[in-house]
Amino acid sequence: MKFKIEEFNTFANSCPFFYHDDSSLGGYNCKHKECGEGEVNEDGKVIGSCFTFSCPLAPTAEEEDFNNPNIDLNGFSKDDYYEDSFVLVDISK
Repeated sequence: MKFKIEEFNTFANSCPFFYHDDSSLGGYNCKHKECGEGEVNEDGKVIGSCFTFSCPLAPTAEEEDFNNPNIDLNGFSKDDYYEDSFVLVDISK
């Protein structure tokens, strides 16, 4: 697989499973069936949480990924790294 680094908010806003709901989870919600985080609301419905560490589509980019020559930095540098702010997007498709 070939990956590129993407800022998390940019990725989330283009993801078809992401939705914004101010009533829970800080507004970062996920409707992907394999979402690894979530909570049950007052109606008993599970609401998925959209986080870098629980995303089934794009794993969290770690600091060492910014030094990997096989990963497209997408205009970012290692100085831009901030924990849980970037994901690795599969561009091999």
